[in-house]
Amino acid sequence: MNPESPDALQKKIHELESKLSETVEKLQSSGIELEANEALLKLAMEDMRRIYEDLLRSQTQLTQSDKLATIGLLTAGIVHEINNPLSAVKLVFSLLETQFSKLNLSESGINMKEINEFIEQGKRCAESMTKIVTDIRMFSRSDKGITNEENVNAIIDSVIGIVWNSVKNKVSIKKEYGDVPKIHCNSQQLSQVFLNLIVNASQAIGDKYGEITIRTEYSESLVKVHIWDTGCGMTKEVMAKIFEPFYTTKGAEQGTGLGLSITHDIIKKHHGSIAVQSELGKGTTFTVALPVP
Repeated sequence: MNPESPDALQKKIHELESKLSETVEKLQSSGIELEANEALLKLAMEDMRRIYEDLLRSQTQLTQSDKLATIGLLTAGIVHEINNPLSAVKLVFSLLETQFSKLNLSESGINMKEINEFIEQGKRCAESMTKIVTDIRMFSRSDKGITNEENVNAIIDSVIGIVWNSVKNKVSIKKEYGDVPKIHCNSQQLSQVFLNLIVNASQAIGDKYGEITIRTEYSESLVKVHIWDTGCGMTKEVMAKIFEPFYTTKGAEQGTGLGLSITHDIIKKHHGSIAVQSELGKGTTFTVALPVP
C-alpha cells in the first residue's frame, strides 16, 4: 500500500467528522431505538479506527522509506570508496601473476607453487569482495519508484550474497531456480522483500542448523518464488496476523513487526500476491507470485 498524501488523509478526517456530526444529529433529533443508536455509534467508531490505522501505517511507511533512502545514500558512498582501491588490488595481483610467469626462479630455491597459490588465493578474495560490492550496490541504489525489466533469480542471488555471511553458520541455502522470464518491477523493493523473507526464515530456524530452500518457477503467467525453511513453524492464530503492522513474536532486539507488513505492501504494489503455509514444529513456506507483462 502506498503512503497516502497529507491531503488525502486530511480528507478522510473531514469525512469522519461529517459522519460523526450526522450521527450526533440523528441521536438528538430522532426517536430511534437505543439499539439503533448504538449501531450508528459503532459504525462511526469503526471508521475512526480504520482512519487511525491508515494514518499510523502511512506514517510508519514514510519513516521507513526515509531511513532506507538515507542508508542507501550512505552505502552507495561507502561502496564507491571501496571499489577504487579494490580495483587497484585486483590489478596488482594480475601484474604479479604476469611478472612471476616471466621469471625463471627454478634454481633460486623459491617455491613457485606456493607463490602461485598465494596469488590465486588473493585473486579469489578480490573477486569475492567485488561480488559483495556489486550486490550491495544493487540493493542500495536509489531507484525509488523506478521499474525495469528484471530477472528474479538475479535479484535473489544478490540478496543471498548480502546475507550469506550472517547466516552461513546456521543454515544452508538450497537454490532451485527455474527458467523464468523477466518481470517489470522495482528491483530495490523486491530485494527488500526477499531479504525480509530469508532473514525471517533464518531466525525461525533458531540455534539448530537448518535449511532454507528457494525455488522459482513460471506458471499461469506468473513468476513464483517459494521460500521454505525447516524452522519452528507457526500456529494458525499467528499466521492470521503476520502481515499486520507491528505484530511480532520476536524479541525487541530482532524486529519491530514491520518487515512482513512492508513486504505485503510491496508485493501488492507490484500487482502480485504473497501466501504462507506453516506447520508448528515443521517449518514455513512463503510463496510470492508476480505477474509477467
